This record gives sequence, structure tokens and C-alpha cells, in this order.
Amino acid sequence: MAVHPNDMLTPEELNDNYEYKITKKVILREFPWVKEFVVDPNTINDYGLIFVDLYVDPFELAGIEGWTLSRWALNDIKDGHGYNSPWLSSFYHETFEIVRDVTDKINDTMEAIHKSNAIPQDMKLPISRRLSVGNFATQKGLTVPTTYVNWKDAIKDEHPEWNRTLDTLDDLATPQDNP
Repeated sequence: MAVHPNDMLTPEELNDNYEYKITKKVILREFPWVKEFVVDPNTINDYGLIFVDLYVDPFELAGIEGWTLSRWALNDIKDGHGYNSPWLSSFYHETFEIVRDVTDKINDTMEAIHKSNAIPQDMKLPISRRLSVGNFATQKGLTVPTTYVNWKDAIKDEHPEWNRTLDTLDDLATPQDNP
């Protein structure tokens, strides 16, 4: 959706906006695994929504939710590349629906602040503009913490006789073409 000329924002206007400041503070407080809340200044006026990039600690969220990181995200982090995706679910070996609940909570929080009567209208973003999750990324330099346990690998190391069973479970969890 095109942004009406009256609703255009400069990066400075966005950073000085009270609704933006409150939203950033609330998201960082309510979701402690979100470490940074960033808007690309070059894309602020590309859409009616203002997309926010959230830099996260996926290990902290995994610990809170009891999730396991996906192999590809874990390998990228181990290799020092970091990982980013518009879908938080791609970070984890969990279903899209389960992880989507977390993204929905963040978006719902941002929308509730946007609609709140507690913030005077002149201190809000334009009514046709609101913040929304754009992308999830790991912070630069993130490493795998020594406290992170990939339970499948831990079980394989502790009980090598179970390896075939665990590999079979992986095969069952991975969609395959059936002839």
C-alpha cells in the first residue's frame, strides 16, 4: 500500500516519535530474548506498515520455550555467519504454528500500543501507519552458549545404541515424497 504524502516519516521523526519509543521499550522488556529493535531508515516509507527488524538471542528463547534450534540456524551461528529470516519458525525445529504464536504476540503488542487511548493522538504514529515485525536476525558475534543443549545430540552421545531410533524419528519428521 502506498504511503500518503502526509504520512511520510523521516528516520529522525520516527526515532523521536513517542509511540515508537514506547513500543520499542515494551517489546524489549516483555520479550527479553529480543535484544535490538531496529527500523531500516531506507524503507520507512516503502509501505503503510513500518517493518521492524528484531535482533534476537535464539538460545534464550529456546530455553524459555523448551525448543531446539534448527540444524541450519545452529550451523550458521557456529560458523560465525549469524542467521536471519522473516519467519521465527525457521530458527527452530518446531512447527510453524507453535512458533507463530510468539510472532503474533509481538505484533499484537505493537498493534495494541498503536490503538491505545493512553497515548495522545499527536504523539502517535499517523493512524494509517503502524509497526510490524519484518525480520528476525541474530546479533553479530553471537556464539553457541555452553549452556545450550541440543537434546537429540546429547542423547546420541550418551546412548549410541539409540542412534538408529533417533535417526528414524528424524526421517518420520521430515516430509518425503512417497512413490
